[in-house]
Amino acid sequence: MIMELKSISSVVGANVKALRVRNGLTLESLASKARSYGLKWTTARVVELEHGRIPVGLPVLLIVTQSLSDLIGTPLALGDLLRSQSGMTLTNKASVSPETVSRMFDSAVPSLGKHEATVGAGNVAPAGLAESRAAKALGVSLQELTTRSLKLWGKTITERRDEIAPVGTPQARGHASRQLISELRACA
Repeated sequence: MIMELKSISSVVGANVKALRVRNGLTLESLASKARSYGLKWTTARVVELEHGRIPVGLPVLLIVTQSLSDLIGTPLALGDLLRSQSGMTLTNKASVSPETVSRMFDSAVPSLGKHEATVGAGNVAPAGLAESRAAKALGVSLQELTTRSLKLWGKTITERRDEIAPVGTPQARGHASRQLISELRACA
């Protein structure tokens, strides 16, 4: 019997989507958390990952595993993202069985460490759509906006907005973002 083979990207993507949906996470929350670890991700990039359309190297695999662990509140193992009933292709001449993946990757990933958003010479915290729109509305740079939001709330606008409207409609998130912009304007 010939084993069905899937690409690592499609296996990881399907597992990321299953974990995200099962735990009620939004595309934006995963993109935002991945940005906090240095990936320049948008919701569109998360969708591309979930559909297996982007290559998944070790840095991405580690950061996505850590991001999901942080959001879910439970340590995940690399094997949680690599789990599959089928084998996976590595190259056009090599593949790996599901059993081998389980043996190699079923221990929880040690924490990558909590990043504190810092702003300094040329160092700007990751900016999402909410940050870009807020900076434009306030007429300030992303660095200035990040400095203000960290000073006021200790977090980015996206992180603060997701606290206020964690599972809201786009309209609710928009309302929360406008409220936060008003708070920033008042503290200027």
